[in-house]
Amino acid sequence: MAQSVIGSQFIVPYELNVIVNRHKSGDLVFTDKDEKIVFTITSRERLPQDECGTPIAMLRAKNKTAHDRWNVFKGQSKADSDMIFSATTNDIIQNGTHMHPVENKDKVYPNVDYAFVAVVDAIKSAGKFEDAAKFATFVVG
Repeated sequence: MAQSVIGSQFIVPYELNVIVNRHKSGDLVFTDKDEKIVFTITSRERLPQDECGTPIAMLRAKNKTAHDRWNVFKGQSKADSDMIFSATTNDIIQNGTHMHPVENKDKVYPNVDYAFVAVVDAIKSAGKFEDAAKFATFVVG
């Protein structure tokens, strides 16, 4: 049985191809192959929302450490007890990030939490993780 990270409603028994559109503003829009919106994430609020506009997680950057750290919480919560996972990077020196409109595709395999994939994409798009190889710690719990 598949285990969810964000929510069991985001696990499907088939392969899902998600198109990620990043706008000049930094906002992300995730659509399926039929261009139906699956998630939206605004760069300002860092609040992933499902297709109905319901918040599914809160992304919070913690930049007061030697390594950039992102904490992800349930819904709109910021309480430590509601933290779903955190991610940090080894890069102590961060270069400026330039946001350009871009479209990329994610292949989400059957029984994988596609909301989790979207949240990881949002963290990467924030410029803190330019590629997945930079993840030093990735805790799901």
